[in-house]
Amino acid sequence: MLRKRVPKKRIFLEPAEREKLLKLGKELGPGIRQLITIVSYSTFRRWVRKEEGRTTSSRKGRPRLAAIVRELVVLIAQETGWGYTRILGEVKKLHVGPICRQSIKNILIEHDLDPGPKRGKGTWSDFLRIHSETLWQCDFFSKRIWTLKGPRQIFAMAFIHLATRRVFITPGTFKPEAAWMDRQAHAFLEYTAAE
Repeated sequence: MLRKRVPKKRIFLEPAEREKLLKLGKELGPGIRQLITIVSYSTFRRWVRKEEGRTTSSRKGRPRLAAIVRELVVLIAQETGWGYTRILGEVKKLHVGPICRQSIKNILIEHDLDPGPKRGKGTWSDFLRIHSETLWQCDFFSKRIWTLKGPRQIFAMAFIHLATRRVFITPGTFKPEAAWMDRQAHAFLEYTAAE
């Protein structure tokens, strides 16, 4: 009934009224939550904390990372030249606490370190040329073929040695499941070990 008579949606209490409400509310205990309508329950709890001298932290957002984690990120970046994505992987392996890619990127920028990995003078072509003797390219492909049952999709894997351009193609299958993939990988390893 009081709310209908008061045209304002928000009522501002005088300090004396606030003190009276606090006194009555404290005596009611937790039951005040169901009864209070003049102000929200969270506002009432804030007044109680302020009266008791307890204040909540005014800092918003995620807590700052520990100094040791920050030092670790900078140390890894300086010693390895890795980018922030790889540093994130290494820090997670160490289980030093929750951390995200953006946090690592921000730490590196704060310490005037490039968040991307250090790029060498060589190009991708140079890298492939230098390592071509030990690199194999692998690709999974499919082809539509005609069978007695009509057109069907067949799947196979191809391995290409970069230096010699030798090709190893696995037998095809109509159902490329994990067991089939495992057999093809073992067959490829036997092929390379025999040479």
